[in-house]
Amino acid sequence: MLHSCVRSASLWVLLLVFLISGCASIIDGKRQAMTFNSVPEGAHVVVNGITSGTTPANIVVDRSFFSDTVVVIKKNGYSDMEIKLAKSTNWWFLGNILFPGLYGTTTDAISGAIIQYQPDQYHVTLTPLGISSEESDKIQKESELRNFILHMYVNLGEDISRGNGEALNSLYSLLHLSQDSEKQSALGKIRDYWAKFPQPPAFAEAVISSFKRNGATGG
Repeated sequence: MLHSCVRSASLWVLLLVFLISGCASIIDGKRQAMTFNSVPEGAHVVVNGITSGTTPANIVVDRSFFSDTVVVIKKNGYSDMEIKLAKSTNWWFLGNILFPGLYGTTTDAISGAIIQYQPDQYHVTLTPLGISSEESDKIQKESELRNFILHMYVNLGEDISRGNGEALNSLYSLLHLSQDSEKQSALGKIRDYWAKFPQPPAFAEAVISSFKRNGATGG
């Protein structure tokens, strides 16, 4: 019995080593194509000190288990934003192999100005230098709304198709819509934007721009 348990444990250890050193590299590779978006666009994407593109940018980055990949998004007149990319081993992939059905999000939180809304896509809201506290507050509210839409994009799509749901109700709340008539009117617009803008960033900006005009986002 003891021998069997030891052998079983040894097999798990070998499997872990194989997955970490082998399969994960096969799935993800040592390089990864990534997309960086920013508001406003036209910001430089600096990867480990090397300028590699301008937002919106599709960039192939090297992945290293032993060191961090640091990306800085910078634009004249705005504060720099730094993103520290994940290590090369895809730990969620490993967890899903060992424990089927394990649920994990692609980001630890949706606070601040940075959100990883898919494993290989980042969206950054840059803050202008020298702005007033009122302007900063407006940007923060827009950023929170944008982050929510990107983070909950798939869930929103499901709710939009059926006309109700938790994600859609949360969006109404962020847009400060409380009356049923307001929500019904907003749903029509949101459905139009969903059909017209199939990419998450474009959809988010369409919603923000429309409801900003109506004063819903503090604009």
